[in-house]
Amino acid sequence: MSDKYFVDTNILTHAHDKGAGAKHERAKALVEELWRDRTGVVSTQVFQELAVNLRRKAGRPLDTKTTREIISDYLSWQVVVNRAESILEALDIEARYRISFLGRPRHPLGASRGCGRSLFGRPLRRPSIRLRQSGEPVSNASNLSDG
Repeated sequence: MSDKYFVDTNILTHAHDKGAGAKHERAKALVEELWRDRTGVVSTQVFQELAVNLRRKAGRPLDTKTTREIISDYLSWQVVVNRAESILEALDIEARYRISFLGRPRHPLGASRGCGRSLFGRPLRRPSIRLRQSGEPVSNASNLSDG
């Protein structure tokens, strides 16, 4: 991997949920590659969702201390801070490239922060879009869903 990759909450949840079966193994391998290549990007919203998912929704929920340690580790990645203006930016990106931010600005905002791709952990109705640093589309990115 050479681009920056904006990582969806579900990828991180599956990577740390040993009860997620094959999804756990796939997500864990991907996250290990992102760590090795130093190409992972997350948002403050992803951290919030990850904290809830790991403690309440995971197949094998984690305790608060373990969840805190995991999130603390990810602070060394590039972190996109969602601000009120982030919603307006996401709407502008949505209109420009005809993609949906689904009420969650993290995906198109990751692209606007220099991420080459967004990695999703569930089926998508529309493909994610890879953007050049200039903000112009390059190609469709793969999603990591089981289909």
